[in-house]
Amino acid sequence: MGNGTEDKYVCGRRAILQALDKVLSEENSIKLFAEAFRKQFEESPLPTFRILVMPLLPKEMLLTGEETTYVHRIELIPAKSREEREKENRKKSSEGREGSEGPGATS
Repeated sequence: MGNGTEDKYVCGRRAILQALDKVLSEENSIKLFAEAFRKQFEESPLPTFRILVMPLLPKEMLLTGEETTYVHRIELIPAKSREEREKENRKKSSEGREGSEGPGATS
């Protein structure tokens, strides 16, 4: 058994989540969120999708076809940032140049 500290944290988190859920379920909050989401999504759709929508997607989905029902597992891998892709491209590019400049290569 614990010393009660864990229970306090669990109850505190539960109370905060309940308060958050209450605020988010209010009609005005839903309208405000929808407006803010629409604006953010129009400005930058992919980052908004990655940050807000992807974490909400289920890891498994029940899909039904004409003859069969099956569970499909979805694995979401975060996309690399533009900076990471550019760094990799520069590295590949410099490696390509080094490979073409062997002994006897002239500039």
